[in-house]
Amino acid sequence: MLGPYRTERLQLRELRSSEGAEVAALLGDLRVVQHTMFPVHTREQAADFIERTRTARKTEPITRLGCGISPRGADGTLIGLCGLEINPRLQAGEIWYLFAVDSWGKGLATEVARGLVNIGFGDFDLHRVWATCLPENPASARVLEKTGFRKEGHQRQNLPIQGQWRDSYLFALLKDEWAH
Repeated sequence: MLGPYRTERLQLRELRSSEGAEVAALLGDLRVVQHTMFPVHTREQAADFIERTRTARKTEPITRLGCGISPRGADGTLIGLCGLEINPRLQAGEIWYLFAVDSWGKGLATEVARGLVNIGFGDFDLHRVWATCLPENPASARVLEKTGFRKEGHQRQNLPIQGQWRDSYLFALLKDEWAH
């Protein structure tokens, strides 16, 4: 099992079974999930998400790595969620991240994106890491660009978001382009 990963200000760590209320607060807030494929979650759905995430970390090979995001050196308060979806056959992985509203605009998503890329290229020896974001979410596009991703295209109605087919931008980064 992959241990916690630390960035300058954050810790990416395994979710705790006891964090149902915190995960429900994140995934139950439409402002947090509005640009993601996550539906608004109930407390029960949040508990199921935690259990699936914890179970996926224990399978071999790991193809889904979900993490809680906490400030370093703090009491472990959950301020966001992130993950890496891995396709071992293609040596590729997709990153995702989301934060509580009061953590927006502080550069934390960029830190998490860099951490996930480090995990993908370092721990999983991936060749390519990619991400998508909606055109109406320019903050996420900026995060990916600051992390070193290149915009590869505009995909039309490829993601089911909150009950509607939505366009997305595709960003990717190759291992030999990654500057640690």
